[in-house]
Amino acid sequence: VTDMSAIKIAEHGKLLTESAKDGKFVVRVITEGEGSSGVYSRELLEKYKDVFAERPMFMNHPVDPNAPWERDIRDIAGRTGSTVEYRVEDGLGALYTEVKVDARWAAGGVWSECLSH
Repeated sequence: VTDMSAIKIAEHGKLLTESAKDGKFVVRVITEGEGSSGVYSRELLEKYKDVFAERPMFMNHPVDPNAPWERDIRDIAGRTGSTVEYRVEDGLGALYTEVKVDARWAAGGVWSECLSH
């Protein structure tokens, strides 16, 4: 793959920690290996990790994966952090970042309740 901007990825992240402060959570963005949109090697994830920085995050996938721009911006649940890193935890290689959750989702543990399932 030479042009990552041409690839559409429809994977989902995983909440790893409860809010430490200010509605921020650590999230595993994408794991190494086979996913629903393709196969992601360590080399690919490390090379293109920055495409996941400072991105909007939603609670679920778009209704039409071929038209994600049709989502309502009011459904943005948070934003990924500016730093995305590859690391291995419990034998699982993945990209991790801190997410700043919108106050509507962070209040009352809604974010952690939704992502823990």
